Amino acid sequence: MASSSIDTRGIYEYTDASGYTTSTPGPMSVVGYALEGIWFLATIVPQLALLARRLHDVNISAWMIFIGLVPILGGLTLLILSLLPPKPEGQRFDRPTGPVYPG
Repeated sequence: MASSSIDTRGIYEYTDASGYTTSTPGPMSVVGYALEGIWFLATIVPQLALLARRLHDVNISAWMIFIGLVPILGGLTLLILSLLPPKPEGQRFDRPTGPVYPG
């Protein structure tokens, strides 16, 4: 005889006649996934901007952010690069590139 129950985490457990048990996320998990997606979308741009600024402080181009796409080693490389001490040569990224008009 098949049975189903909800555990304390809100996960539905279904046991069929042969004793095989499967777990499926409950309806509140959809809310959790939606909140997680909203949080990701709201913080990804500031995180990338902060990482680009930190790489510029170390005198490395922000294009190095794309090395993070390499599994495992890319993230580790970015961590190491972000832990390096700042270099004065990195101020070259702070200079305006176009003409400055008096205000």
